[in-house]
Amino acid sequence: MNILKSAAVVTTAETLAEARIAIASFKRVHSDVPVYLAFPQEMSPPDIDAHLVPLLAETPSTVEQRGPFHRRDAILMKMAAMRAALAEHSNCLLFDADMVFLAPVPVPDDPECDLQLSHNLSEMDDDMKVSAMVTGLFNAGLLWTSNKNFPDWWEHNYTHPKPNDFYGYRDW
Repeated sequence: MNILKSAAVVTTAETLAEARIAIASFKRVHSDVPVYLAFPQEMSPPDIDAHLVPLLAETPSTVEQRGPFHRRDAILMKMAAMRAALAEHSNCLLFDADMVFLAPVPVPDDPECDLQLSHNLSEMDDDMKVSAMVTGLFNAGLLWTSNKNFPDWWEHNYTHPKPNDFYGYRDW
């Protein structure tokens, strides 16, 4: 049986208040699971109950800017946060700073499963007019993996986008 072993989240100065709430809610339902918090190294280290992962915020020139909420540097930090967690633990749940946890997150019980993605269900007109056809079928803000190579695969595919790849780069 798989048990959640670690979690990773990214914050920036703009999302720090949200990250505090997200981590506190996560720790309320997963008190024994360590959280790895990645943040830009130019930011003061946050006073949060987490393993702090200061990173150089880099913006990949190969990735197109996708709307006002797409932070290319923060997305790259997701992969680094997961790498830090997976270096110490057998699996990792990545969650965005705007998540609130009301119950424990189940992880796959199938030994053949090493990645679990969440659907991108942003189809509502009042939801920033974002659709899965633009941003992708899967949401990069909530995923679980036990594959230590996944962050490298994700980073390569993110920085070298092709049509229909993970994270929704499509030629329509």
